[in-house]
Amino acid sequence: MGRPYSRQSFRDLVRLIHEMMPDTAIGVDTLVGFPGENDRAFENTYRLIESLTVSYLHVFPFSVRPGTPAAEFADPVPHDIIKDRCERMRMLGQEKRLNFYRRFHGQTMPVLIESKRDKATGLLKGISSNYLPVLIDAGDELKNNIIDVKIEKLEGNKLFGNLSR
Repeated sequence: MGRPYSRQSFRDLVRLIHEMMPDTAIGVDTLVGFPGENDRAFENTYRLIESLTVSYLHVFPFSVRPGTPAAEFADPVPHDIIKDRCERMRMLGQEKRLNFYRRFHGQTMPVLIESKRDKATGLLKGISSNYLPVLIDAGDELKNNIIDVKIEKLEGNKLFGNLSR
């Protein structure tokens, strides 16, 4: 795709960020199915991301955009293969996200409580400085405030916490 960096420089950058700020959330955008992406190329990308300490993935399937150079590239990847690869990459992303969430179980951290409650649970929802979405059972007076929350459990893909006192 003509990126101005190498695989190794990308790996080194992610490692450096993690070393300097171990609790930071590192997200990666991945484009799957770019023309010419064969099985080996996809596996290389998959294994690279699998090896990195990243917190979440945004996975995008390649789609032809008329007028772009890629629209004219040879060796397009069939749609069904793109779909399968995207699903596999998204599963890796979910695994990465849950592993990141698990690291904070039992920790107390500042959380910005949002102005609206979570629709599914009715609980207050907030976000930590490293993008952990946290649900808490508390009163509306906490909305739009930063409070200390102890992360108590991970249920499905949701984090639940309690007001730290």
